[in-house]
Amino acid sequence: MKHGSIKPERPILLAVKHYLRILQRQQHPGRFIVGKLLCYSNLSRLFIIKQPSFRLRFYPTNLSFTLWLDSASREAARSLFYAYPQAGDYVVDVGGNIGDVSLCFAAKVGQQGHVLTIEPYPRTFHYLLANLQLNHVTNASAVNCALGQESGSVGILNDKRDDMNHVVHD
Repeated sequence: MKHGSIKPERPILLAVKHYLRILQRQQHPGRFIVGKLLCYSNLSRLFIIKQPSFRLRFYPTNLSFTLWLDSASREAARSLFYAYPQAGDYVVDVGGNIGDVSLCFAAKVGQQGHVLTIEPYPRTFHYLLANLQLNHVTNASAVNCALGQESGSVGILNDKRDDMNHVVHD
């Protein structure tokens, strides 16, 4: 190494600095750390996140983690989902994720209505089904497929962040 040149930081030191910056931005850093440990250990599934009209299991997903940190974080979106459907409506939720929007719709349309939820990613679809079952929802059904302009088959690339998965064509 030449005199005066800067020694590159080690990857582990960069990772530590990155996570310290993330922790500094957290409103509840302790809850953030506990949530991450629960997700990495697969123990998060043992916890339930209470929402105004339903419950969600704390699966290792970004949406679950966001709601674990702040259960009110989706109140604005949820109010929109409650505002439009009416009792007896038929609603389609494309990209159902873990089911929080579908559960809002199911509560709003009631037993005379129905919610069809479409979620393409198999693992997330499993979480969606489990959350529908957790809430004893009988006015919703779920389909594990992708929707698109053309018929055919596609693959889904599993990104590190589950909300960043995307379609890859076969």
